[in-house]
Amino acid sequence: MGRKIEFFIDNDNGNVKIKDYLKRRGVSHRMLCVLKRTENGILKNGVGARSIDILNSGDTLTLNLPSDEGTASAEPADIPLDIIYEDDDILVINKKPDIAMHESHNHRCDALSNAVAFHLMKEGKECVFRSVGRLDKGTSGIVVCALNKFSAAKLSGKIYKEYLAVAGGEFYGDGVIDKPIIRPDPMKTLRDVGVGGERAVTHWKSLKVKDGCTLLRIHLETGRTHQIRVHFKSLGAPLVGDDMYGTFVKAEMERYGVDTSCVKVNPGLTFHSVVLLNVSNSSRTCVWNRGEAAAPTVEDVDLDALKQAKYLHLDGNQLDCAIFAAKKAHEMGVTVSMDAGGAYPNIEKLLPLVDVLIPSEEFSMKVTGCATAKGAAAVLQERYHPQILVITQGSKGGFIWENGGEVRYPVFPVKAIDSNGAGDTFHGAFVAARLKGMDVYEACRFASATSALKCTRFGAQQGIPSYEEVLEFMKTHEGIVYDG
Repeated sequence: MGRKIEFFIDNDNGNVKIKDYLKRRGVSHRMLCVLKRTENGILKNGVGARSIDILNSGDTLTLNLPSDEGTASAEPADIPLDIIYEDDDILVINKKPDIAMHESHNHRCDALSNAVAFHLMKEGKECVFRSVGRLDKGTSGIVVCALNKFSAAKLSGKIYKEYLAVAGGEFYGDGVIDKPIIRPDPMKTLRDVGVGGERAVTHWKSLKVKDGCTLLRIHLETGRTHQIRVHFKSLGAPLVGDDMYGTFVKAEMERYGVDTSCVKVNPGLTFHSVVLLNVSNSSRTCVWNRGEAAAPTVEDVDLDALKQAKYLHLDGNQLDCAIFAAKKAHEMGVTVSMDAGGAYPNIEKLLPLVDVLIPSEEFSMKVTGCATAKGAAAVLQERYHPQILVITQGSKGGFIWENGGEVRYPVFPVKAIDSNGAGDTFHGAFVAARLKGMDVYEACRFASATSALKCTRFGAQQGIPSYEEVLEFMKTHEGIVYDG
């Protein structure tokens, strides 16, 4: 079943050849050739006509588009569609994220083309998927599908698209990215910026900057595969949540001056986590999925990087790797410190290799079986012999275990709004303080202040204060030492 299209010729369009009239209406030369080869493809007042025949005011021009029957299309699959508009010529869909446009070796019968084919089959229409433009799998937005060759030709190159994206970096005002895009490996979809690539131009406008990220309105002058993602990655500001090009965490570390030369990025679905904050008591619950991130092995330990280090900081995850790295660190004269928060299976195998042991109160009592933190500290010291032992006790501060007794360090009371990342902040600040030459007590005091200040801000990473901010905070806030 083909599509019949009728035009009524008014006074303004009379005395013109059929082919010239159709050209004005968006019919391409190729489409005109198809119509000329189709029986009764062009009718003037119900009678077969040639493309050179003259149209007069009051005439009716009829186009009988050939059927697409037999044309290869996607396999129909019953996948829900959010349809915004539909008529005989176009289908407008609100595409959800995480659905591919077309079938591929990674997507069999689960793409938008499959869903559209199923819908058209139910409607009794020809199941040919003609999207006018495309969106990446992870991008949501409006997709226009032409339901016949005429509407496809009419719409080609006439769809204006704007994108909203969040980039991992701060952008102000507006700008243009004009960088050619190449495909380094023809066997892979991955793109990059490079000499000799196809011209690619991206226009952007900053809408809002917050927490080191920017909400952008984007318009593409060209339409290269993964253009937006590749362009912003090239600026060191990849799109937040981008699995293929998303080196957001790595870019953030670089922005703060952290050496990332030894960081390895594995392709595939990224690690996802959801943090639930309880504003009434500032507690949090973390839920995560490792995605396709493979667990590291001992072969992943960068021994060359370890040689250049002064501290190796571990948390007991990936125990085999941690033990291997700790042993190598000792051979190289590198200090091994440990954030002992999780009592993972067989964690006791790592503890004798730790020089600076910083367990939580809960960890220390669980591992030792003691009923008090002091008792647990004594057992940990006797059993594993760390050079430095610090027990953390959350809002109560904590203590250093020295010469068989405790030396308590201060805690800085604040109005906490987000405790997520407070423990990691304490450990990072402690190591940083030691590297700056502080003694153990001052390092604990500095770490306690840093952690407290972080809790006054949202964001596990974005909420971490600078070194100067911590020093100023310590000048204006007096720490409290709790007695046990």
